[in-house]
Amino acid sequence: MLIYNNTNKDKIRDFLSNHRDITALFVINNGLTVMEVALEMGYTIPQDLSIIMFDDYEFSHLLKVPPTCMRQQEKLLGQEAVKLIISTVENPLQKRQQIFVPPKLIIRNSTALYKAKTSQQVN
Repeated sequence: MLIYNNTNKDKIRDFLSNHRDITALFVINNGLTVMEVALEMGYTIPQDLSIIMFDDYEFSHLLKVPPTCMRQQEKLLGQEAVKLIISTVENPLQKRQQIFVPPKLIIRNSTALYKAKTSQQVN
């Protein structure tokens, strides 16, 4: 279990401070914390920093900056998994299969088109 605490915020703040040239992040964990720290540091999302998160949050639309995300298609993934289980039970000697269910891109307000940064620094 990942706990969102000040240590995580400090690490994120250090990372952003040491990488001022970054214009976009793809965040797997701590996505909301990354957005929170970036906003505290004076970044404007998405103008200064675009953020895409892996997986969606149920109440994303209620956030100050609703995040763009890659959403796992959980229902489809579950359906395909059940098909594989049934197929394996019916024919245990069959060749093993691997499935891929592509995530779905949900575009919201945390991303923008790339623009070269000006000489002005974020505080």
